[in-house]
Amino acid sequence: MTNIFLGYLPHRIEDLSLILSSQISRFQYNCVVTDLDLIEGPFTKTKNLEKSESFCNYIIGLTSKNSTNNLKTLLSELEFANFLGIHHVILRSPSFCNYDKEFEESYVKPLLGNFNPKEQNQMDIETNEESNEQEKEKQKQKQKKKEKEKEKEQKEFVNYARNIAKMFDKFTSLNISLSVPIEDKRSWEFWLMVKSFSDSPLLLRLNLVLSDTLPKRKLTELWKSCKPQYITLAISSFVTNKKGFSILPKQFSSLIDEFIQEGCGIIIECENEVEDYQLQQLKQKQKQKQKQKQETKQISLNLNKIISQTNTTQNSDEENNNTNNSLNNYEDENYSDQFGNFSESLNKVLYLRHLGNKLPKISKFKKSLQEFSDVLQDPLQPLQNNLSSYIYSVFEKDITKYEVYEKAIYLALIDLSKKRNENENEKNIDQPISVAIAGAGRGPIVKRAIKASLKSNIQINLYAIEKNPSALMVLRSINWENNQDVTVIAGDMRNLQIDIKFDLIISELLGSFGDNELSPECLDGVQLACLKPNGIMIPQSYSSYLAPVSSFGTWIALKEYSKSTGKNDNQKMKKCFESSYVVRFGCPLLLGEIKKCFVFNHPQDSSILRNNFQSNNHNQRFLKINWIAKQDSVCHGLAGYFTTQLYKDVNLSIHPESHTHKMASWFPLFFPFSQPIKTTKGQIIEIYIWRIGNKKQGGMWYEWVMSKPLQLHIHNPNGRASKIGL
Repeated sequence: MTNIFLGYLPHRIEDLSLILSSQISRFQYNCVVTDLDLIEGPFTKTKNLEKSESFCNYIIGLTSKNSTNNLKTLLSELEFANFLGIHHVILRSPSFCNYDKEFEESYVKPLLGNFNPKEQNQMDIETNEESNEQEKEKQKQKQKKKEKEKEKEQKEFVNYARNIAKMFDKFTSLNISLSVPIEDKRSWEFWLMVKSFSDSPLLLRLNLVLSDTLPKRKLTELWKSCKPQYITLAISSFVTNKKGFSILPKQFSSLIDEFIQEGCGIIIECENEVEDYQLQQLKQKQKQKQKQKQETKQISLNLNKIISQTNTTQNSDEENNNTNNSLNNYEDENYSDQFGNFSESLNKVLYLRHLGNKLPKISKFKKSLQEFSDVLQDPLQPLQNNLSSYIYSVFEKDITKYEVYEKAIYLALIDLSKKRNENENEKNIDQPISVAIAGAGRGPIVKRAIKASLKSNIQINLYAIEKNPSALMVLRSINWENNQDVTVIAGDMRNLQIDIKFDLIISELLGSFGDNELSPECLDGVQLACLKPNGIMIPQSYSSYLAPVSSFGTWIALKEYSKSTGKNDNQKMKKCFESSYVVRFGCPLLLGEIKKCFVFNHPQDSSILRNNFQSNNHNQRFLKINWIAKQDSVCHGLAGYFTTQLYKDVNLSIHPESHTHKMASWFPLFFPFSQPIKTTKGQIIEIYIWRIGNKKQGGMWYEWVMSKPLQLHIHNPNGRASKIGL
């Protein structure tokens, strides 16, 4: 069951207080959308203006048609909304003409209508050069006319976009949504233009208008990535079913379901049935009261006659009963007739509530993730900073991850035990297998290693390596399952000075991009110092992945973050666009297939490690990746994912196509571009990405740059904006 925000958009409003009382209490709407027209709108009536303070919280203002090409009118209406205390306003968009459809209807279909491929060989084609020349000239004239109209429309778009962009400095308290048709591709282009013109994109929301034309699937995905605030269902969106109720066609209802699940509110355009019905009911009640007064007066005047003449009184009672019955019958008939008028609105409300009730209930797991949508987080600095108990507790709640780890440890223990039994020269065949948890934290992997040992019935000597002093205290205080002894080793795993060698080293050092929290550098050190020649490491490998992404919500969050961080410092503001962020994309649109980026394997070749341990050259990477854009859109940056092979066929993944079910330890990594890049379907998107750094340089960092379709500057050169400290 999903709660839906519903708005009521009538064509005409006479009495606002009446319409509000009916739609809120009886018809279950959340608000009324009303015209802000200062000439013919409802607020031109004194009765609505006088009571405005009491109901403005339940009103969304709608600018007039005149405001789309007149800045003065637009500003006046917004000023008026601000004056009344209306917090939400929807702006009308300029009229859109679908030229492509017109061209198809006028030219393409007539040409193809009589064409039959089977009869092609039988056709005798006679060419009339003169008529062809005339036809070509006509086509040229039509094309010129079309281009002029398109240019005129483009100018209207630009001017209106400019007008909208100019008003944000003045109306900072208004929540403003721009209304555009959902089925028109150029609506999206107009929306994009308005967003790019505005210096405060967070203040501008989107209201999509759905009529009787269903948008193409790719266009729908494009709109979803824009995170619309409302969808307005025009009267033409609904059809009448066999029982006479208003419903949406199946494809339309599926579309609405998708937007409802993204938290989009629904505004229903209706005739004025609600108001008309209520007004007639009030009039009927007033007539009834007048009749009752007249009857009471008549009864009082004839009271003496009624007392003295019993028969007359009885007859009078019968007449009164008949009169009351006839009034009741009239009211029932009137109610029944009027129900047919206002039920259209009520049916739509009930129908949409029904759609919301049909949707699957959002699980607690999904609800817990929703609050992180488009929230930017800096990647962890596991070596520079000691994690807090709260961070540890968040990670430990991910039961799925630790169950998969336990399975991998179990299989590794089985294989290590088999190798010992098969090796005749093995001297310590009866000795427990030595297992180290590198970066043990508060011990969740330690607990899973103990469970795997018990399940496999293989004895282990267990060691927990940790550098965080507070986490060490926790490790030393735990009474482990089955009284398992756990040796706690304090220190940085890269520089351990111990004589113990391990059969199995386990870690959970992966970041959202696999290697972005220095897992390669950390595991190199512990491998050189502590791993036996034929030892196993978990994870065995991990791969990062990239895809160009369009995510308006994330981009807006980044832009606002840069303003709050940089304030008057332009350099700080620029650095915000050169840092990578952990983010759960709210409504991402991937513009190309997800491609593999960097791969790391463990254990690495020991000779390579020894020769490159200080320089870290073996962990540096460089890659060029190309994509072919799937559709027209805007590229805001790169979405980073990873998969890891813990052991054999036991894997963890945040790759969208293979995401581990109910795992929430990692969100994707976002590499933003310094500016949104408009892309078209079939266009080549090309980027270069580097993984660079060592201890002498102060850490590890990524650099990235787009070279196609637009050449941008290198982001984060020399780690000037963000580094992971070594």
